[in-house]
Amino acid sequence: MEGMLSGQIDVGFLTAQQYAYLTVDHPGSVNVILTSVRNGLAVQYKSDGTMASDAEIIAAMNADGYDAALATEKVTSYNSILLVRTADYNAGFDSLADLAGKTVATQSTTSGSGYVYPAVLLDQNGMQFVTGTPNAANGDVKAVQVSGHQNGVLAVLNQDADACFVYMDARNSSSVLDLYPNAFSDLKVIALSPAIYNDTISVVSSMPQALQEKIQAAFLDLATTEAGLAAISVYSHTGYKIAVDSDYAGERTVYIFKRDNLS
Repeated sequence: MEGMLSGQIDVGFLTAQQYAYLTVDHPGSVNVILTSVRNGLAVQYKSDGTMASDAEIIAAMNADGYDAALATEKVTSYNSILLVRTADYNAGFDSLADLAGKTVATQSTTSGSGYVYPAVLLDQNGMQFVTGTPNAANGDVKAVQVSGHQNGVLAVLNQDADACFVYMDARNSSSVLDLYPNAFSDLKVIALSPAIYNDTISVVSSMPQALQEKIQAAFLDLATTEAGLAAISVYSHTGYKIAVDSDYAGERTVYIFKRDNLS
């Protein structure tokens, strides 16, 4: 980031939050040209190939027979999911508002999907994490940190927490399914965090538009070859999609919240 700001670097592989930082605190310094893609879950897409809404994703993840199957399409973002026990869900614990006064398993305060994005979700709904006794009337949610997303899932299944925030879908792991083979049906999703965008390829804003487009095309072509995919695999990238700055508006919201509340 500093290299791009100082003019020493023209192209950067920036995380979504690094891009958000630069565009918030140093507006006009960089342009995003591509977003990396990864394997997504089938529930993130509708049958016509378009992206599903949050409500549609939640309904699909809670449907009978859901098994976290992968999509054939690649995705540019994912979400943190809020899981509760099915018995509690059936008893009325079926919305984010019902989390007030409860205990939720989270990851460390630096974890994106395990804490930061869930904290933004709570803030957007007049709620907040606390470490002491939660006051439901104030929208307090007691955060209990565990190490590892699968341990967050197990904390709920073991009834050590009322809910957990984990990446989608942390249940799909032998460390969970070996102990709880019915983990998909024993837990329900009641909320999704704001979208967590994948890494970017960004360029300095002073770069001529024609050159930006050539670099964009070169990386798109690179990801179509076996050798190219091997080269970018070091960054855990499996391809790219064209990106525009507005794709990262939500990331700026998260960055500002994190800067002002968690730093």
